[in-house]
Amino acid sequence: MPRYDSAVLNGTVVFPFVGAVRCDVGIRDGRITALTDSIASADADAVIDARDKLVLPGGVDSHFHIGIYRDLATDASSETASALTGGVTTVLSYFRTGQNYLNKSGPYRTIF
Repeated sequence: MPRYDSAVLNGTVVFPFVGAVRCDVGIRDGRITALTDSIASADADAVIDARDKLVLPGGVDSHFHIGIYRDLATDASSETASALTGGVTTVLSYFRTGQNYLNKSGPYRTIF
């Protein structure tokens, strides 16, 4: 039985504050479970060969608008697909209420 659901092999992983390191990435149940020098292809159900490629974490778009000019479901589908194309895997959608955001959430100092 494979140890990993998927593995990214032969890539250069970019670590914040460390830099670029050649290593393999093992993934199980949607989580990174191994960063190691070598994972055998047989140890994973699916293998991605990242030779000559950088392996980066997904980006976060912290200012995203969905459903302003089009139906929410349609907009969410097309805009998140577009974000993913650029490497963004997480979005924080801002809502439109017709009011000042402070009326919905309170002063910054009380939220954080």
